Amino acid sequence: MPDSLLPRLSREGAFSMMLRKLFLVFSACLAWQACLAAESAFPEAQEIVEEIVAGHPNVVRLTIHAVPSEDTMSRIIACNVPEKLGQASDPEDLEAMRTSKTTVLREGENIDVTVPITDWEGRPIATGVTLAGRDASDDQAAVEEAQAIALELQESIRAAGHPLW
Repeated sequence: MPDSLLPRLSREGAFSMMLRKLFLVFSACLAWQACLAAESAFPEAQEIVEEIVAGHPNVVRLTIHAVPSEDTMSRIIACNVPEKLGQASDPEDLEAMRTSKTTVLREGENIDVTVPITDWEGRPIATGVTLAGRDASDDQAAVEEAQAIALELQESIRAAGHPLW
């Protein structure tokens, strides 16, 4: 093989290899996304969470806290962080449901806002909205943003027209 063809073949081979790797990464991402909804015991609620997170790139974590129909304790029934699914609700989440008051916690550079919302029957539930990289001086704006996201979540839950958990 002439030496003049080697660099060309190497570039073509490298490009082909890069395309294969991109295809594998893309396929893995699609499979992972499908698994997220499948891992949740409440796939419709999980899908709503994933759709809302996709529309808000600064959301680090979005959770729905509720008491599932077959349970007696509030827990995370949907979340964009799979490890959180099924965990018991934290005290601030329960407090938001009980008092209908928003709670705010700092998590390093992030801010975690728990907002009371209601399900399709008007029962109290809560959503935790963790926003990335918020300075403490910007807490009020972060709370307002989290409340708007919570309202979007509540509207999507109610629009389903049937129980999601």
